[in-house]
Amino acid sequence: MAQQELLERLQIIERIVEEGRSETSSWGWCLMLWGFGHAGAMIWTVLGRHDGMPWWVLMSACGVLTLVGGAYVRRAEGHVTTSGRATAGIWLSLAVSMFLLFALGGNYRGVAPRLLVAAFCVLLAMANFASGHLLRWTAQRLNGMFLWTCTVAALLAPDVTTLFWIFMFAVVVGEIGFGLYLIMLERSARSKHAATAV
Repeated sequence: MAQQELLERLQIIERIVEEGRSETSSWGWCLMLWGFGHAGAMIWTVLGRHDGMPWWVLMSACGVLTLVGGAYVRRAEGHVTTSGRATAGIWLSLAVSMFLLFALGGNYRGVAPRLLVAAFCVLLAMANFASGHLLRWTAQRLNGMFLWTCTVAALLAPDVTTLFWIFMFAVVVGEIGFGLYLIMLERSARSKHAATAV
């Protein structure tokens, strides 16, 4: 009896983890949105030399689009699991931390660009690795490890140009690329679900 109960509990845990992964996959668009926002703000800053304005404009736009899109996703999913709430808490913590760091700290000339890029990468790495660990998802843990590698590269960057390319590489692979991967997973899951429903 105890062995059967243990097996049932393990199946429940696996179902919760799988539901959490499914919920996370439905947010791939959001990672891509923020990735394009971060890349756009960095390029605008470098080309336009505007003090903080590109970040305020594009991050505000990403925030509004995330709220609108997030409401749609939550309505479409119908319910939120415990692992979904935990993952959302990790990413909300990231958003608040990034806002405080970049919106407030990024406007001060005394903050070294290498520290801002390293902080960006390390925060994004932490959110990815923590989410991947919670969901037992190797791909997301690997994304976190990739972003930690970008953190080290940013701290060791010899000049601002190299730092720019490290930032762009982190954004393109860690946000846009991983977001695209999540979108592909979600579409694949929908196709399988539609095929089994027929």
